[in-house]
Amino acid sequence: MFRHHALIEHLSSNLHDFLNQISRNLSKPNKKFLRDGIIALIRAGRPIVCRMARQLPNKRPKYLTRVKRLDEHLVAASDFDERIKQALPQLWLPFIKDDTPTGCFGVFLHS
Repeated sequence: MFRHHALIEHLSSNLHDFLNQISRNLSKPNKKFLRDGIIALIRAGRPIVCRMARQLPNKRPKYLTRVKRLDEHLVAASDFDERIKQALPQLWLPFIKDDTPTGCFGVFLHS
């Protein structure tokens, strides 16, 4: 059985390929926010910005700088979420077959 830390590290490293596929149409700062936000959320286990900032893999920036960067991206007015929603159907639709339940994919099929 995996230890919790080893499992989180393995999951974090495998997320990079997935995140690269859905972040192609994002600016560089938004790509970094997407990567750091998801990895920090997985590592922290809760959507609390202070905890997430402590869990970021790159510890070079000071803690308060990491908190500020995450917080600013979360409250900024942008089309970040729309760009992510546009990229997801291209990634997931090839996996949907005629017999696939559409409950969780209905939003993509009707976009």
